[in-house]
Formats: sequence, C-alpha cells, structure tokens
Amino acid sequence: MSNERVLELLRQRRMREVEILLLDPCGSGKSTSTGSISVDAEVSDAEMQDKIYKHLCETQHSAPASAEHICFQYFNPHARQLVDPTEASLLFPSSTIAGSFDFVWPGGEQRKLFVTLLPIPWRALDKLRTVLFNVGGGIRPTVYIEARPYKLAELFRLAQEQAAPCLPDDICRYMANGLKEGIPVLRLISGFTDRTQRVHVVEDEELPQRGGVYVVDVLAELRPGFSRVNVVFYGRRSGEGQLDFPTNIALTDGYEETGEEIVQRVVAKIRATASAEEVGRWIVAVRGGSGVTRTVGPKEVLKRVMQEIDEKLECLTIDRPRSSSRDGVGEARQGVAHSIVI
Repeated sequence: MSNERVLELLRQRRMREVEILLLDPCGSGKSTSTGSISVDAEVSDAEMQDKIYKHLCETQHSAPASAEHICFQYFNPHARQLVDPTEASLLFPSSTIAGSFDFVWPGGEQRKLFVTLLPIPWRALDKLRTVLFNVGGGIRPTVYIEARPYKLAELFRLAQEQAAPCLPDDICRYMANGLKEGIPVLRLISGFTDRTQRVHVVEDEELPQRGGVYVVDVLAELRPGFSRVNVVFYGRRSGEGQLDFPTNIALTDGYEETGEEIVQRVVAKIRATASAEEVGRWIVAVRGGSGVTRTVGPKEVLKRVMQEIDEKLECLTIDRPRSSSRDGVGEARQGVAHSIVI
C-alpha cells in the first residue's frame, strides 16, 4: 500500500460528521437544522468558521457577511440540556490552533454545533460583557457590542436596531413614540443576581466596563395617576434564588390593585408563556425598604398590605411554584406544586 493511500485512510479516520443548527436570533432557544458537514477531528476553530460559512452559502441559508461573523457552541450529549442560549453563553472560536473534536465529543457521541450569526466580526466582539434585550414571551435577543465604551443612548439604539425583527408591533410603536416625544422607554439592569438591582436610565451614563450580564428592560407605559414598581422573581422554597430577569409594571399611586390584578399585569408585561393553571399558583409579595416581605392574597388590596408593613415599597416579588427556569425557556417542574402562604 502506497504512502499516499495510508495517509488518505488516516485522514478519513479523522473525519467527523457534524450537524449544523442555527440558533434563533430572538434568543428563544429554538434552532433550525441546516444539514451536516464533514470535518477533520483536528480542525481549528477558524477553519470551522470557514466550513460553516461555506455550508450556509451552499445550502442557501442566510449567511453572514463573512466567516468572521460566525460563532458556535458544542452540543454536550451528557449535559441535561443545552446551556441556556438566552444568556448567550456560546463557546466562541478561541484560536487558530488545531484542536480535537474527539476531546469535546468523546466516545463517538452525537455531534452537533449550535451556530449564531453575528452582526459584527467575532474579533471585534466584547467577550466579557453580555447584553440581553428582555422583550418577554421567551424573546431575549443578545445585543452584540464591541469591546469599547458605550453611552446608554447608543446602547439602546443598538438594541432596537439588532432586535427589530424580534420585537412585537406594540413594543415597536411604543419605542418609536417615546423616541419622538423624548420619553425614556428602556432601562439597563446590572447585578440582577443580587438582592438589590442596579438600574441605569440616564442616557448619558456609560455602560459599566466590568464583565457580566446586563439586561435591557422595557419600561412600563405610564398613564396619569400611575407609577412604576420593580418586579423580581424568586423561588422562596429554594433559598430565594432568583429565577428570571427583573422587570417593572405600572401601579396606581394609591396601590388600589389586588394580588390577582398584579399577577395579570405582570403576565401582560413579560408576555408570560405559562398556562392559566400555572399562573393561578403564582404568589405575590411586597418587600419593604428594611427587607420585610408580606404576601398579597389574590383578593387582597395592596394598599392595606402597605399600611400593615408601614414601609416604603422596595419591589414586588413573584414566586412561581411550578417554574424552575426563565419564562419561555426550559420546562416547568413536573407534578403538583402547592403554594405556601408566608
């Protein structure tokens, strides 16, 4: 057998069949298969970008401006599920050095690549700061930014431009009207895993330079006699771990709403994907400035609860007993979960 034949056999043994799946740009976690490609087990990340780009062009799928506008993450067959795409935790191409896919996919397991198409080249992308646009209804597109300073005004414009195909018509109209009248319609939330959220609204303020996840949130529309209240989601049976991105709703200045009305307002704001049965189990509570928390019953009026705790309202907390993940992403807990009155 000739040396050329031996080398060819060795090369064929290194070839791996990989399925390519395009991730939904709206951050829903859904993906579309575009077919499969054959790659060398020792292909570099940069070479993989080129192969994916060529594959997308050949299959007549929406290809980005260049191979540099492609990033991907590996499917781990041993993981419980794909890492939440709404957190944009993609394993971006890291080098031009050849690696081994057999290290990532040991034992000949199913090989898949989840691909994201970027609006800017990967090399220019900020790898430390992740910005998500929390639209609601499981729609949380990533706002791709460069590794440079941003004023909030520029960041908000970028968020609207990149997320435009994902935005419902009513939000588009609301933001367009706010821009026309000079009324703030977006805010930035940082440190949302902490007990105290940091909210940035002033458009001359800069996006913090430190790494982490930042959330662009739509401000609830206000009518005369209403004011905005922060809403956070907690699982109070699991050490009060936060289970979703914070948001805000509008309440009457006199707190005339009942617990049931508050839930429905939150449902509308986040465009909840939960069933009516699941929503009926949600527990509303108010948190005062000192940290004291008091549950608001479905028929109980918020005003009376506020009089009882005799403190300024810090935020509303929502406990969703059957939810173990962010709204619109993942599955609810199976089985019956009973509400606990606190």
